[in-house]
Amino acid sequence: MTLLEMCELIQLDQEVVETVLEIDSIYNHDKISFIWEKLYSRNTWDEGIEKLQEYFGDDENGMKILTCILNCTIYTYELYEKRGIPLYIFVDTVKFIPRFLERHKQTYGFYAFVWARWFPRQLSLYEFRIGELEYELIYEGDVPQIYIHIPSDAILKKDNLSTSYYEFKKFVNKYFTEYKNAEMYCDSWLLSPALKQLLPSNSNILYFQNSFEIIRVDEENFGFLQWIYFRKDLPYDNLPEVTSLQRAVKNHLLKGSKIGRTFGKFIGFI
Repeated sequence: MTLLEMCELIQLDQEVVETVLEIDSIYNHDKISFIWEKLYSRNTWDEGIEKLQEYFGDDENGMKILTCILNCTIYTYELYEKRGIPLYIFVDTVKFIPRFLERHKQTYGFYAFVWARWFPRQLSLYEFRIGELEYELIYEGDVPQIYIHIPSDAILKKDNLSTSYYEFKKFVNKYFTEYKNAEMYCDSWLLSPALKQLLPSNSNILYFQNSFEIIRVDEENFGFLQWIYFRKDLPYDNLPEVTSLQRAVKNHLLKGSKIGRTFGKFIGFI
C-alpha cells in the first residue's frame, strides 16, 4: 500500500493529503526506522515520539510527524493482515487521525495534528475501534485489563453500546485470547457523578455512566473542557452554549461546582 492509498483509505481531506505528500517527497521514512520502530512498544513509544519531535524540529502544526505516522500505518496495516483482522476494523481505528484533524479545523480554523502521543496505541495493535467504542489492551503487572475509550463521534445509545461490546468480545476471543476474561475499566469525564445533576434521567450519557461501578473521582481534572467545548483555553464566561450539555456544564462551572474525571469498572450494558 502506498502513502496516497492510505490517505484515501482513511478519507483524509485533500488539503492534508497534499501537505503530507509534499513532506513525504523530501522525507526518508526508512532512514529513521530506528526512531519510529519505538512506536510499536508500550515501553518505548513515549521516547519514540520525543525523538521524532526532536528529529523534525519546527513542526508547529504536526504535519511532519503526521507524515511519519501515516507511513507507519502502512506497516500496521500489514500487521492486521498477518493476524487476519478485518480491514474495516483497521479503517475505523485509524480514522482517529482524520477525526482529530477535522475537530482541530472546526475549532481553530486550520488543520493540525496534536495527538501524536496517543496514536502509538493504534499503531502497535493495543487499541481498536469496534463500533461506537475504542478498546485498549493493557497489562497491569501480569494482569490483562481493557480500557474503554469513547470517540468524540460515538453515539451512546443502548443498542449501539451493546453491539460494540459483544462485537469486541468476539474480537478478543478470536485475536487476543489472553484478554477474553479481562476486567474492563473507563477513566473519563463521562462517568462524573456531577452529570446526574445536569442531565435528564433518560440521557445516553447517564446510561453509559450507569454501566460502571465508580472507583475514584478526581474533581481537579479539567480534561472535560477539551471534550465538551473542544478547547481548554477559554474562561468559563466565554465557553460556548451551542448544545444543552454545554449550557448545563457552563452554568454548573460558573456556580463554582466541578466536573472532573472519574475511574470506574465496567459492570455491563443492561
